[in-house]
Amino acid sequence: MVAGVLGSAEQVGVAHGGEVDGLPGAPGGQHDGENVRGEVRLYDFHHQDALDRARLRRFYPLLETLGHRMAANLTTNLRVPVHIEIGEQEQYRWDEFSGSLPEPTFLASATLIPLGGRVMLHVPLDLAMLLVDFRLGGNGWGQFPARPLTEIEQKVVSDVVAMALSEIGPSLSPVIPVQVGALTQAASAMFLQIAKPSEICLVVPFSLEAGEGQTGAFSLTFPLNVMLPILEALDRLEVKEMTEDQGDSRKEVESVLQEVPVDIAVSFPEITLSSDQILGLRPGNVIPLHREQGEPLRLQAGDMTICHVLPASKGRRLACIVVESQEGRGLIL
Repeated sequence: MVAGVLGSAEQVGVAHGGEVDGLPGAPGGQHDGENVRGEVRLYDFHHQDALDRARLRRFYPLLETLGHRMAANLTTNLRVPVHIEIGEQEQYRWDEFSGSLPEPTFLASATLIPLGGRVMLHVPLDLAMLLVDFRLGGNGWGQFPARPLTEIEQKVVSDVVAMALSEIGPSLSPVIPVQVGALTQAASAMFLQIAKPSEICLVVPFSLEAGEGQTGAFSLTFPLNVMLPILEALDRLEVKEMTEDQGDSRKEVESVLQEVPVDIAVSFPEITLSSDQILGLRPGNVIPLHREQGEPLRLQAGDMTICHVLPASKGRRLACIVVESQEGRGLIL
């Protein structure tokens, strides 16, 4: 096993295994292949979520994209198949979450430009050892030593984590342009503060399966000052899409309406005849229309007058020429 050999030359600190986090629902590392099961826990009515769950649901597809991209990146760089799934997003105060993390562990933080805030990736020691073993050509099987990472192992894990975090920018690009800045790593949350103690953070747990069934878990933490610009960008995108959908629907309706056939008629204005005159009509009778020659006729659709026209011809067919309309003059119908 490769990871165990590296520890003999540069082992520092007190031996400490990667243990399950003490905070209920907080992500913890595991390497025994057991499934992570949800726990029933008491609800704290004094704890209020700062981020609306409906808005976070719109953030979930971006996290799915990030998970797929990280899995592809790790598959390429570890040279073993990697599958990553997202767990349930949780909101914690920074002091609450950071205090629940095991010590020592592996933490990596990077600035998101231009958002200004930092995100933090927590990799428990057992998963870190697994990454080291895969990175150096191991098969991931065997018993890893329960101790802190050596400097060489920290560098190996840091390189792998940096490549995974580089996928944040492309994953968020459909919503907001983001670049990942320089990476900072630490073995304790005490030396890596990404938020104020009382600030709410979104903790996203991920489960990882690599190689021949080896499993582990890690988490990505977004402080409130990073999440708000992302959620606001999602809100703007949703409003824009709704406006475009409404505009497209209106254009489609207008297009369909313009294709509907409409019956039109050319008519003289009405005249009045008495009942006696109507009953006395015979072939050859002349009915005066009380109009001057050359006066335009009405072109109507139903009871609505569209325009005025004059009788004309088009080839051997009768036609009419528009002499007064809102759109223009001289149109032959």
